Amino acid sequence: MTTELAAASNLLREIGYVPRSREVSAEVPDGYLVFLKNIRSSVQLDRAMGRLRRAGITDAAIVPDGTPGIRVSVGVFKELPRAQQRADIIRKLNLDADVMERLAAGADTWLDIDLRAAGEELDPATFKADGSLQVKPCPSAP
Repeated sequence: MTTELAAASNLLREIGYVPRSREVSAEVPDGYLVFLKNIRSSVQLDRAMGRLRRAGITDAAIVPDGTPGIRVSVGVFKELPRAQQRADIIRKLNLDADVMERLAAGADTWLDIDLRAAGEELDPATFKADGSLQVKPCPSAP
């Protein structure tokens, strides 16, 4: 259990709840993909790849994803600012770049509680978290 999750669990106990921890399969953030958009022909692809090579970007690769057109990956990054920086460099080459969050198979941990009354809600501000903790109705437990 992460430190933040343990703190939330302790806080719930302090205010009179009995939290039950459970993990569920989920797609979790796994960095950012920078890719070229609007490449619709092999001629456009050749021109774009040439511009990238001349700019010193050698990690470009075609990504088959089933969408119309040709998608070209021009970098995978853990941090959003680095991905945005790469996209800006690509745009300066007069190429259409976009940043997309990558998701991977993982798990979310839920702290389930029984509310004391119908319609009762917890105030998310109670948790003073970094944003990784959220208060919301959870999916049914198996």
